[in-house]
Amino acid sequence: MDPGRYGSSSTKSTYSPPAVSSRRERILLASAGVLLVLLLISGIMHLNRSVPEVEQYRYTIAPPEGTSFNNFGGGHTILSPDGTKLVFLARESGENSLWVRSLDELTARKLPGTDGAIYPFWSPDSRWVGFFADGRLKRIDVSGGSPITVTNAEDGRGGTWNEAGIIVFSPAATSSRLYKVPASGGEPSPVTFDEEEGGTAGHRFPSFLPDGNHFTYLREGGGAAVYDLYVSALDGKTDKLLLENVSSAQYVSGHLLYIRDTNLFAHPFDTKRLKFNGDAFLVAESIVYAPLRGTGVFTISNTGNLIYQVDRAGTDQFILSWLDKITGEQTIIEIGPFWNLSFSPEGRYATVSVEDRASRKRDIWIYDLERSVRTRFTFGENDDFFPVWSPDGRYIVFESLRDDGYNIVLRESGGGGEERILHRSTFRMRPTDWSADGKLLLISSQGESQYGQSLYILPFDNPEDVYPFLRRSFMEFGGKFSPDGKWVAYHSNQSGRFEVYIRPTIGTGGIRQVSTDSGVLPEWSPDGRELFFYDFLEERIMSASVKTDDNSIDIGTIRPLFNIRFRFAINSYNISQDRKRFLAITSPDQEADPGELTVVLNWDKGIR
Repeated sequence: MDPGRYGSSSTKSTYSPPAVSSRRERILLASAGVLLVLLLISGIMHLNRSVPEVEQYRYTIAPPEGTSFNNFGGGHTILSPDGTKLVFLARESGENSLWVRSLDELTARKLPGTDGAIYPFWSPDSRWVGFFADGRLKRIDVSGGSPITVTNAEDGRGGTWNEAGIIVFSPAATSSRLYKVPASGGEPSPVTFDEEEGGTAGHRFPSFLPDGNHFTYLREGGGAAVYDLYVSALDGKTDKLLLENVSSAQYVSGHLLYIRDTNLFAHPFDTKRLKFNGDAFLVAESIVYAPLRGTGVFTISNTGNLIYQVDRAGTDQFILSWLDKITGEQTIIEIGPFWNLSFSPEGRYATVSVEDRASRKRDIWIYDLERSVRTRFTFGENDDFFPVWSPDGRYIVFESLRDDGYNIVLRESGGGGEERILHRSTFRMRPTDWSADGKLLLISSQGESQYGQSLYILPFDNPEDVYPFLRRSFMEFGGKFSPDGKWVAYHSNQSGRFEVYIRPTIGTGGIRQVSTDSGVLPEWSPDGRELFFYDFLEERIMSASVKTDDNSIDIGTIRPLFNIRFRFAINSYNISQDRKRFLAITSPDQEADPGELTVVLNWDKGIR
């Protein structure tokens, strides 16, 4: 089916600008087409108020010259409620900022002070835009001025703003509650609660319904990358499940729009009874969608204008490949829905977690890198991921979602023997590294309501004695032992931005910051003389020289290696034993074809 076509054959007409030779010409022509359409509609309605309703029109919008749309993680493109303006996240010279464009103008302009912004949302009067950046929830007047801080929000996952000036938002990826706060600022208070006290199911991407009291939101469902749609209320009198396994939703003209399996649907919805009152129908196919975060690229105004982005590369398709350490030259092994990886000690094998698109469950496979073949390692209905090899190569440990909990499971690397559950938890516990002496496992946790993301150490011989290594209000994860086991590298947002740090494995002092201008995903070289990390702002691999003795560590020269777009996940790359290349999970290169936005004026004309 043609992307963007409705589930009805009664659409009357489309507007498609002819092919042109450059992006700038496409921008001018598409914008001129919009101006012409709007002027014609306005003129007809002025001359004859009894004419039939306007028809449906389509056109595309390209990013501003020298930029590309950045919808990594989905949901960074939003139409104003009055349907006249578009705010979007665009990348220019390595920086990500918010831009605004009126649909009846030819150009867009950057909003000052919005570098690093994510998940923008509009005020109901179409004047202000809220967004998350620098560990804060902020707002900015799109007509001019600088951002104003509303409240703290470590790593926001969506917000919504009602006529009474109340913002409901998710402060972090791990938040098990949504909060409300006055748009003018103040202390936030919770408006949603998990079913059980101390529950850990993440709540995110709220969206107000027309009454300004009720709102929809997503709650983590039965497994990774599975979200269910709920409706709740500011007055606390409502909280019920609407749909399972869908994306964030937006209401307009009697329908809730949402994404399921990359397809955009509209579902008739009664806002008084808070119930669906008809069958869902297809609006568009192959929408850019981030299943891990539960959101995709579509936005609709109260006036019936719809914008979405078609996925050309495949949102679940990533590249498992070798990367030359010096040149960055890429040798592709396979393309697929890959998540995390880990080298075997001698470097011949690698474990990779692979997602099944239909079930959203992951299993672990073992790659023989010399023979270029893979063998499935885990089976069944469990969600198994984050594999890590033991230093002697005998075992693989991984996280498994089973028995309504999060389990750290041990299994022989050859596939034989019985599985052993080392640790059970009510919140996520993801193994990230195993010390060279085989005694300690490093664990990244997520979902403790009073903390951010934390680091734990699990003694292999006494796994019940697991203890916190770093447990604060910050997001601190991706930990890696140094080859001698005396140091741990990790990334943290304690400064308001993610940077890489090193601290001793034993004791609480001696923390050293490594990166200076954004850094995540540290990886030690096998000899311990280099620490690699990812500069996510510039999308490049960095190398820091390291010197250690028994009691101190010295960070030397830091230099860039090459640019690459990683899958932003723990254990998404490893360095080979000979230090000549990386095994990595990378994202498709979309810089050459950033993907235009499809605009549909009067989306609902003729659909019923």
